[in-house]
Amino acid sequence: MAAVNEERQLVLQMLAEGKITVAEAEALLDALAEPAAVGSSAEPASSAAAPTPRGYGPAQLVRRVLREVDEALDRALRVMERRLAEQEQREPYRQIRALAGWLERKSAVQTETLRRVDGCLRTNG
Repeated sequence: MAAVNEERQLVLQMLAEGKITVAEAEALLDALAEPAAVGSSAEPASSAAAPTPRGYGPAQLVRRVLREVDEALDRALRVMERRLAEQEQREPYRQIRALAGWLERKSAVQTETLRRVDGCLRTNG
């Protein structure tokens, strides 16, 4: 019974964190409730662990939901990466990157020039 309460708390926590939808949480909670009802009857304990009529036991439902959440997060990450790449290709970003490169090269040239002037002053001074 304590394991069922822990599983219910896990489902509710996943729902609160937005990892699963309300419908998925309902399905998981229903699946958790069904084996408990079956286990309280006169049937053997092995039937309590049998899959629910939906074809999934609680563990399979949790795994399925976690897999679906993982896939959804992967899809969202790919979309964000694609959008970022598209945004970086827009003209202002290219101009800013080009300007930053030019400033970096200019700074390197000026640093080298100052080093040479300093070297000349030390040898002549």
